[in-house]
Amino acid sequence: MRAWLHRYWTLLFLSGIPVALAFHYAAPDRASAVFFASVVAILPLAAYIGRATEVLAQRLGGGIGGLLNATFGNAAELIIGAVALRRGLTDLVKASLTGSIIGNVLLVFGLCAVVGGTRYRVQHFNRTAAGIGTTMLLLSAIGLTVPDVFHMLARAQGSTQDLKLDTAIAVVLLITYCASLVFTLKTHRGLYSSDADDDSEAMDLLFTVFEVVAVGLAVLTIAMIAHDGETNWMEGVQLLAVYAILVLGFYFLPAKG
Repeated sequence: MRAWLHRYWTLLFLSGIPVALAFHYAAPDRASAVFFASVVAILPLAAYIGRATEVLAQRLGGGIGGLLNATFGNAAELIIGAVALRRGLTDLVKASLTGSIIGNVLLVFGLCAVVGGTRYRVQHFNRTAAGIGTTMLLLSAIGLTVPDVFHMLARAQGSTQDLKLDTAIAVVLLITYCASLVFTLKTHRGLYSSDADDDSEAMDLLFTVFEVVAVGLAVLTIAMIAHDGETNWMEGVQLLAVYAILVLGFYFLPAKG
């Protein structure tokens, strides 16, 4: 009976795919209808991706499983980024990246802590692995902050080196990420086991001030929560509170122009 109900709800949600296509071609001016139908349709697909990565993690180990989960868990951001960049919608890509960071750091971790805390009084995790993760988040926040500060100083002096700096910082972040993969998957795999110059317009790293502040606050909050290697349901509530405050800030932030 339970399996039948699961299959029924899955098919019901997947019906959002033809509904979204119908709205897209028959009523192109109903963008909101297409959006909500697509959201409904993507829910079971996201569940299947999560279940598949869990099965792979059991066979390949926690490190590779976590990498796969992080990669496919951000499939929506990858799709949005690829489509939006082709159309020159760089602000949309930046907003998607910001939302992904604060969503995963605050909303996802916060909900996990709250739900897990209903069963376990204290939840423990590897402090070294958590420290590496939060430091990588801090590095990302620095990578967003430096271009903004440089942008303000350079424009005041009439410099046009913004995009060159952004490209160099992107290369540094990419190299560091590759090094983190070697760390997590090879040299320190046990910590995660379950036992060039371009003057063309390719996107800069100049996020809005509020986006940079939001990412910085999210990183600072998760660093304070994760530094002791344990968490509880109240810390999850606090993460969700920070997330709600940032969401409200973005919601009431005046639009450009």
